[in-house]
Amino acid sequence: MTENVKEGSFNDDVTLIHVPSSLLALSVVPLLGIAIVSYQMNLGLETSILWGTVRSFVQLSILSAILQPIFYWGQDNPWVVLAYLCFMVLLASYEATSRSQYHFQNVFTYMFLAIALNITVVSLFAFGIILKPQPLWNPQYVITIVGMLLGNGITGISLALNSITSSFVEQPLEIELHLSFGASPVEACQRLVRDAVRVSTTPMLNSMAVIGLVSIPGMMTGQILAGSSVMEAARYQLLILYLIAVTAFGTVLTEIWLVQRVAFDRQAQILRPNFFFPKQSAFHDIKSFLENVLKRRENSRLQRLNENTNLPDYRSIDDASAKNSSETTIEFILAVDRAADGCENQTSLLSFQDLSQSIERTEKDPLLLFDRISHTIHYGDMVFVVAPSGAGKSTLLRMLSKLIFTDASNRILLEGRSTYSPTVWRKRIRYVRQNKVDIPGTPRDMIVRILTFQSWKISKHSMPFTTQQMISSVLHFIIEFGLEEECIDKLWKDLSGGESQRVYLAIALASQPDVLLLDESTSALDLDSKLLVERVLWKIVLEKRMGILWITHDTEQIDRMTFPPKAFQGNSSS
Repeated sequence: MTENVKEGSFNDDVTLIHVPSSLLALSVVPLLGIAIVSYQMNLGLETSILWGTVRSFVQLSILSAILQPIFYWGQDNPWVVLAYLCFMVLLASYEATSRSQYHFQNVFTYMFLAIALNITVVSLFAFGIILKPQPLWNPQYVITIVGMLLGNGITGISLALNSITSSFVEQPLEIELHLSFGASPVEACQRLVRDAVRVSTTPMLNSMAVIGLVSIPGMMTGQILAGSSVMEAARYQLLILYLIAVTAFGTVLTEIWLVQRVAFDRQAQILRPNFFFPKQSAFHDIKSFLENVLKRRENSRLQRLNENTNLPDYRSIDDASAKNSSETTIEFILAVDRAADGCENQTSLLSFQDLSQSIERTEKDPLLLFDRISHTIHYGDMVFVVAPSGAGKSTLLRMLSKLIFTDASNRILLEGRSTYSPTVWRKRIRYVRQNKVDIPGTPRDMIVRILTFQSWKISKHSMPFTTQQMISSVLHFIIEFGLEEECIDKLWKDLSGGESQRVYLAIALASQPDVLLLDESTSALDLDSKLLVERVLWKIVLEKRMGILWITHDTEQIDRMTFPPKAFQGNSSS
């Protein structure tokens, strides 16, 4: 009794004021007035106000009708409580997935696993160690507290799912940029994951920061109205608040980890943005499921028919004819005469044999980009890739840098080996795309970020860089390309297309790859700037023996590099 007095228990005879149905109906009148105001002002909110009012009344009435027998039966039967908890988690999983802009196959299952796992762990901690109700599954505690954990955490969970899936679909170039510098999948999407966690947990953290200052939270209010001491109500509210934070953080991290496993191929470490698709309605999901079942049954019937009658598979014949109908060719032009340089016996650096690649325009209409192309690049080679637009030149370079899937029959070797890990392979073979770099921060920030990748910390093929060494090398190339040093500290979004291309190329060169794959990397430059870049690349090929595979549509550029002016040769020998 003394403890109750100290903790602020004001009386033990307080009973909750009864609210009859008539007074409850009266409390709705002001809300109806707001709906009328919305109608008069053409706000368009009156339907939502009325629907929300009716829906909340119906849902809470049904909930009270359901919980009363569950509380009664659940005292002696834990399976009743467990079944209702599963039902709650199912609804929470559906609600979380329904708010996401993009879905992927089995997204509901992944969300259910993430929520169920964290709810289970937090509940075991809360009820097994902290509260210890009797019995342990006491529905008065378990169902109400788990309901609060789900209800208060669902917003953050859905925000995290929407943020991370949208990033994988809408920002694949940023991820590919980091992958091309030797990042692992986790390292490549680190910023996107960080942003998703921050977006999803900021509302909860803000709520924790102001709780008790601008409002009395719901559970504390309810306990005080029910007659509990203010201190005891505050303790319960703090307990619930901490449990909500742990549940939300744990579920967000778990779901992001699961989405990452879907987004990336674990063996090739390649992003798969095509695994995500715009959110579909529940009716569409059911319809697709039924269509797939019927399609499998039809395919099974046709297969049995073909086996019985030995009919040829006309779909395979059509696919083969579609592939063989392509006459697209890719030409390789060697710019450096190694024989004239006294280097006839060059070591093979990068070689590929019988590479083929096609894309699916439709399910039964594949488009062959190129078929059975082969080439070998030696140390000190500069090779131009020439073909019409749409022939698959960029696809070829991305295949060589292992940024897209390649068929097992495609043989690509680096120094005669194909067994390098994807991160080591991409550290040694640098793909430089033509797009303007569009990531947050400055080039200096990007350099610092690259040097944190694990493949750069431990490398058998080159000495680790220090940050200052890397930045100094980048600044050297920036000046050689005719830019000011200040470009390294400008935001990427503030650089022009030509400035972005040259700074990006400077970072690629400073990273000292063995092979440089240039995808129209001077397309945004004027002639004077092109000449500066060409002079630097010519010098590097001759002095560093770097291999370069270069896509360009500029025939004059090919002529200049194949038959370089004396100014180029003079600079290289000086």
